[in-house]
Amino acid sequence: MGRWTAAQAEAAALHFSGPDRTPTLHEIGKSLGISAQAVNDRLRGAGAQTIASVLRRWEASGRQTGSDSTQ
Repeated sequence: MGRWTAAQAEAAALHFSGPDRTPTLHEIGKSLGISAQAVNDRLRGAGAQTIASVLRRWEASGRQTGSDSTQ
């Protein structure tokens, strides 16, 4: 995955920002003024699929955002 570019980080932030649903590539592209294909390229470069997979597994494990297991 390596380091993200600013463009990849921007696309990933929008991709993961929806609390109830993931915005479409078209919606993200419209926000950024780029094509859906360009959004796809940025998300692929950012490793968004891997991140999404990890998040799904983490959520399925019963953990909740903001919980601290050290308390």
